[in-house]
Amino acid sequence: SLIYLLSSIFISNPFSSNNKKVIFDIPKNTTAHHVATKLQKQKHIKSKTLFLVTLRLFDADKKLHAGKFQLNSSMSIKRIIDTLS
Repeated sequence: SLIYLLSSIFISNPFSSNNKKVIFDIPKNTTAHHVATKLQKQKHIKSKTLFLVTLRLFDADKKLHAGKFQLNSSMSIKRIIDTLS
């Protein structure tokens, strides 16, 4: 299925093999689009569009929380979503 293919190729694979840890801050009332843009600018993800589609696939687009989160540059999109929601 298409979801399985996307998951195995893009969603489950990390953007980088580097294991650098960083703090990612999401202010209150931040939209999913803004989070995706910030993640892409900080090089945590390659594609904000893929991130937003993945949020929708996992019904997590309204579940992102404000706060400070520790991200690892070797995290997959799915792990980032799990961490932020």
